[in-house]
Amino acid sequence: MKRKFKNTIWLLCKKCTLAAILFMLSFKGNTVAAQTKNVGLPYISNFSREQYQAGTQNWSIAQDNYGLLYFANNDGVLRFDGSDWKLYPLPNNSIVRVVSSIENKIYAGGFDEFGYFEYTAQGTFKYTSLSDKLDDGSKEFGEIWRIYSTRYGIVFQSYKGVFLLQDNELITIKPKSTFGFSYLVNNNFFVVDRKYGLFVLQGRVLNPIIKEEQFFQENEIPFVFSAGNQEYLIGTNNNGVYIYDGQELSPWNTKLNKHLIENQIYTAIELQDEELAIGTIQDGVFIADKQGNIHQHVNRFKGLQNNTVLSLLYDNSQNLWVGLDNGIDYLEISSPISLINYCYNIETAYATVVHNNLLYIGTNQGLFAKEISLIKNEYSLDDGFRLIDGTQGQVWSLKVFGGELFCGHNYGTFLVDGFRVNQISETPGAWDFITLPGEQKSIIAGTYEGLVLFNKPSGTNSQYTEKKIEGFNESSRIMMVDETGAVWVSHAYKGLFRLEISEDLSRIETYNLFSPSEYGLPSLPYTFAKIKGQSFLVTSNGLYTYNIEKDTFSFNAEINRILGNVSHLTKVYEDYFGDLWYFTNTGCGVHRLQEDGSYTHITIPFHRLKGQFLTNSYENVYTYDRRNIFIGGQKGMFHYDQMTLKNFDANYTSLLRSVKILKSEKDSVLHSIYGFDPDKQSKHTFTIPYKYNSVSFQFTAPFYEALNHTEYSFRLQGFDTKWSDWGSRNEKEYTNLHEGDYVFELKAKNIYGKESDITYFTFTVQPPLFRSTAAYIVYSVILMLVIVLNAIYFKRRVEKARRAEKLKHEKVLYKTERKFKEEVKQSEEKIEKLKNDKLVSDMRHKNMELANATMHLIQKNKFMTKLKGDLMRMWGEAQVDSVKSDIKQIVRKIDKDFKNEQHWKVFDKYFDEVHQDFIQRIKEKHTILTPNDLRLCAYLRMNLSTKEIAPLMNISVRGLEISRYRLRKKLELEREVNLIDYIMEI
Repeated sequence: MKRKFKNTIWLLCKKCTLAAILFMLSFKGNTVAAQTKNVGLPYISNFSREQYQAGTQNWSIAQDNYGLLYFANNDGVLRFDGSDWKLYPLPNNSIVRVVSSIENKIYAGGFDEFGYFEYTAQGTFKYTSLSDKLDDGSKEFGEIWRIYSTRYGIVFQSYKGVFLLQDNELITIKPKSTFGFSYLVNNNFFVVDRKYGLFVLQGRVLNPIIKEEQFFQENEIPFVFSAGNQEYLIGTNNNGVYIYDGQELSPWNTKLNKHLIENQIYTAIELQDEELAIGTIQDGVFIADKQGNIHQHVNRFKGLQNNTVLSLLYDNSQNLWVGLDNGIDYLEISSPISLINYCYNIETAYATVVHNNLLYIGTNQGLFAKEISLIKNEYSLDDGFRLIDGTQGQVWSLKVFGGELFCGHNYGTFLVDGFRVNQISETPGAWDFITLPGEQKSIIAGTYEGLVLFNKPSGTNSQYTEKKIEGFNESSRIMMVDETGAVWVSHAYKGLFRLEISEDLSRIETYNLFSPSEYGLPSLPYTFAKIKGQSFLVTSNGLYTYNIEKDTFSFNAEINRILGNVSHLTKVYEDYFGDLWYFTNTGCGVHRLQEDGSYTHITIPFHRLKGQFLTNSYENVYTYDRRNIFIGGQKGMFHYDQMTLKNFDANYTSLLRSVKILKSEKDSVLHSIYGFDPDKQSKHTFTIPYKYNSVSFQFTAPFYEALNHTEYSFRLQGFDTKWSDWGSRNEKEYTNLHEGDYVFELKAKNIYGKESDITYFTFTVQPPLFRSTAAYIVYSVILMLVIVLNAIYFKRRVEKARRAEKLKHEKVLYKTERKFKEEVKQSEEKIEKLKNDKLVSDMRHKNMELANATMHLIQKNKFMTKLKGDLMRMWGEAQVDSVKSDIKQIVRKIDKDFKNEQHWKVFDKYFDEVHQDFIQRIKEKHTILTPNDLRLCAYLRMNLSTKEIAPLMNISVRGLEISRYRLRKKLELEREVNLIDYIMEI
């Protein structure tokens, strides 16, 4: 019944109309994805509190760009990388209610606290508080319940306020009453005001969209989703889901909604392809489309640890993480393979068939059936497969002949009609059934002790009769009829039997046992296959055919080429579509027949079944149609939908969890590389001292499907010559590494065989001190010194030898030289004597010349003086003026002659030659001496007497004495110093 709003839709913002808002809500980008499978259960991985070592409740889940997972846990932010769980409490140790991964940061909110974690360059996970930026009046905001990245910034929402982080500015928006929950629909942020309705964030303001006080007061609103065509799904805690068409709000009239009302909605998320995952308080998770069709339902009975779902995350592999009231679960909803197990009353499945619109599954507990149209989860919420009464026990096979279903059972053979059975044989152990060519009403059963014939006479109500076929009593579990009508039986231990049955089918006329050693066959066991009407023997090495004329088996190259030469085959089966299914001792696959007659080999989806299907030739597969293929498993029946597409080639990352230097006292973390850019890892080199040359690597791969099957391979360039073998070990130690440059390379391989990108870590081990660069420099210097010293030593030895030889020669030379020198000395003495004699002779000659010149001057001056005296006397006696004038002129000539310097130059020349530049020496020593003083000194050095000097200087004896006195003064001689002695010493 539709319910009208008490108030009409109204808008406060003039620029925003309801139609515009609805248009924004209804816009959604195109996505391409398959819907979640609606048959069977997904693989479920359970993570208990004991495993992750934190609080029981998990309120929110986020995933970063590297694939790491973060859980808002009671004890803090819980991180999971696929191998290791790590807890990071908030500063105030409050319960974390929400986590969100935005731009390589993990935002978290708790009680009166919100902020973000981010990885540092060293890989540590550092927390930065944002709530510290709030003013004092806004810091008591209670618990943060939602964090969104919106077009206006990052929004943190509590019941008491909305906080908008915009351009590093934190803006507080208060409610008009009290906020409820908030929602992000197509990047538009909506929040409930409990008294005033639904509001939308525009800029920094909340504007009302829907005003319905009573509805929002009475209901907590966990989600709001666009449903297309301007309709919206609004979930409530206690009253299920409502659909809003823009004018009216009415209950969502679907089968799903009835379950949601009964079990209380707590949380919900949108998946791809118009699907929703809704977590309830009392009955786990429902996955449905937006029309209310249930695709999946998982609760505690079906594999969850708890029925109360607090949080959901649709991860980057299109699988579902479930945060529970007690634990964490992982649902592989993207897989094309699901499991019909004990939740549907199915245990180990040995046979499957669809007959008269009923799906029959033969198990170790009996025969179960359900209408094929009702196996979808929408119809299997409350009931599973029904056990057919009377079939309790081991079912071995199911075969349809002539429109009748035969069930081979541990207790005999049954005819199955709907949900009833009729036992037609009590012969124990009906393994399998076959018919002979042209004998369609004669059914042969292989039993524990040979063959049994079932015959049905003509007539509508006739019953099958049973008769033992005599002549063969071996267990006949695996049988086949070939083109000639011969029956083949494979015995697990004895070998291969070929049986010829009599025309009346009463006995085995002949049979041959083919042992592997005699016929060149591979070792046991064997099975049979019919492909394109031809019979084949299936062995571990491939398929063989039998040549009846030559009585030999030959390897069939053509069919083995089609099968891709798969080794270790155990079973091959051609289905209704001509597809070739095969099993090996490790896996299974299918060669799908194409329109052109070729085959496409498909194995990857079935890697997930590794170790879970039946073995020992009990493998079984049944193809009903392309979307319903059933494979028997140890813990139920696997359902395969080949139309459910999954990207098995999706990229994922291998990560180094830590790199440690192994020290004697305590390991030292060199680097933790969460958040480290793989593109830059090879460009950054770490240096390790030689004394800590043992390094430990721990690594992981955040691929969460079949975690235990993820394998790793690694190598250390500079140490390893090749990649390591694949293995599950996620750590590696290298000890006593030699100095040098190393690059640790890591890659992972998931269960589907997809390898991750290679992760690199570059480091350098420094050499020990005695092999360091400095040491080599010292060694080089020492070596050079040794070479130099040796060179010097040998040079000195050579020099010493040379000196000894030289000394020897020198002695000889010395004697010779001494003799020569003596002779030279004698010669030089002779020469010196001759020179001295010559000098003495020259000196004598020059002294004589000087003395002669001097005496000549003295005589001349005396004569001239006398002559002048006579003339002066005559001048006094003369009476005639002319005579006086003539006399006076003669006197003048005499005086002029006295002053003639030419005589003195001649005198100076001879004097210098005799007395070795005496005049120059005395001039340098006594610069104040006049020329007359110098002449006086020269005359005194010649040891001339006063009477001899006076005429030379044309002065009187008295005048000469005065000149000598003045000379003494100029020479600054003391009284006791003899003037002539002083002059002689210069």
